Amino acid sequence: MSLNKSEQSLHIEPRTSRQLAILLLLMHGLAMVVIANLAAPIWLTLGLAGSVVVLLISAWNIYIVGNAKRSVKVMVWDADGNWTLVMGDKQSLKEVSLMPSSFIFPKMLVLKFLSKKNIKYSTVVMPDSLNPRLFRKLVLRLRLDTSS
Repeated sequence: MSLNKSEQSLHIEPRTSRQLAILLLLMHGLAMVVIANLAAPIWLTLGLAGSVVVLLISAWNIYIVGNAKRSVKVMVWDADGNWTLVMGDKQSLKEVSLMPSSFIFPKMLVLKFLSKKNIKYSTVVMPDSLNPRLFRKLVLRLRLDTSS
């Protein structure tokens, strides 16, 4: 595939994803249903339910609202294959690497990054968070990059 360097640099600034919001609510809601149907002491049931609520709030702030320090707001994948991340607190992380444990599905991308300081960051990109052309281009380039 022969592209010039200006076409190879991708500036990815995901919008809030309605699909991801529904998925988070569905997953955590189902966990609450399972917890409610456990034959366990009330203290254990309340502890588990509280944990699910805390995890939902944390995931909501990181992936939906994007106001947490660990939220990835902007990703830039330059022509040389280097990544730059802009976080929720406006901090810019240069030269982060995409981890091989990232998931690439046709309708969902789970991108995991590792900084120079060995700090892990992740973001979830759904088709409704980018324009369709950019999402397809990102999926294609990720597949080509991971296959080589």
